[in-house]
Formats: sequence, C-alpha cells, structure tokens
Amino acid sequence: ARQNYDTAQIDLAAWMIEGRGGARDLKSGFGWMKQAAEGGNVAAQNRLAKLYMGGIGTDPDPVLAGAWYVVARRAGLIDPQMDDFLQGLTDDQTKQALQKANRLP
Repeated sequence: ARQNYDTAQIDLAAWMIEGRGGARDLKSGFGWMKQAAEGGNVAAQNRLAKLYMGGIGTDPDPVLAGAWYVVARRAGLIDPQMDDFLQGLTDDQTKQALQKANRLP
C-alpha cells in the first residue's frame, strides 16, 4: 500500500474500516481509500463516494460523494445504489458535484 499499489491500498482500507486483523481505524481506512481513488482506481472512487455518503472515516459530504461517483460512473462503473443517491441530491448539490467531478482525477 505504501508503494502506491492501488489494490493493496483498497484492501488495507477495507481491513481498517471493517476491523479485520486489528482494531477498526475508520479515519486511516478512509485515507487509504482516498489515496487509491486519487490514483485513478475506479473501484476505489466508488467506495470513496460511499464513505463520503455514509460519513465513514470523515464527515458526511453528499457533494463529494456525488462527485466521486460521477468520476467512477464516467469510467464505466455502474452502482444502482449510488445512482439512486445521485438522483436524490438537490439541484444545487448536483451542480456542485458535477463541478467538483470535473476537477478530480
């Protein structure tokens, strides 16, 4: 994970969030998932959107959740739960999410 292997970062993030092999560390798990997402891993981008949506390891942020899902969706990932979430955003939140998505990796 420390050598920027995105799949290792995703695995480590999941283990930390779920508490596999040790105590749960939501904040660190969030950080590893964000690093993998920023590196371009589409699965991590979708998972990061869900972390923002649920406020897991970070404060809930529907705009960033929407933005990261838009990035993953543009790359071809389809997640019906996140599609529903995105459709439930206000017009202003949707606009902000799209603007942020255009600036994300």
